[in-house]
Amino acid sequence: SALRQAISGSPTFLSVNERTVIFLASEKSAFPIPSAPSPIVEAVASEAIREALSWQERKLVFAETPLRDVIAQFNRRNRVQLILGDASLGERPVGGTFAADNVEGFVRLLEGSGTITVERRDEMTVILRAAR
Repeated sequence: SALRQAISGSPTFLSVNERTVIFLASEKSAFPIPSAPSPIVEAVASEAIREALSWQERKLVFAETPLRDVIAQFNRRNRVQLILGDASLGERPVGGTFAADNVEGFVRLLEGSGTITVERRDEMTVILRAAR
């Protein structure tokens, strides 16, 4: 069945096929439909919930996400491709909310940090390196 979302008060109920997930401020509970002996409950940080739902708004939301994963997300959504020129940058944590189609703004932010240099190989390729 199709994805349907209903918002009631502060919890968000999301149903896909035979599974319903309830998103609260700090936890996620999954209750299989039609019946289940006991629900599956696990704590989930609100940042993780925002990150999981960010695709709906064409925004990328990261909380301590390694730069290599952030780059992969931008590269999946854009013609301009980011390349790590130094593997050591890959583990650098990134946090924040970014417009998925604003690669140039993200690159300027990295460059402005003073720890990353940017080389524009051509119109579609940007190489990121550690500043020396």
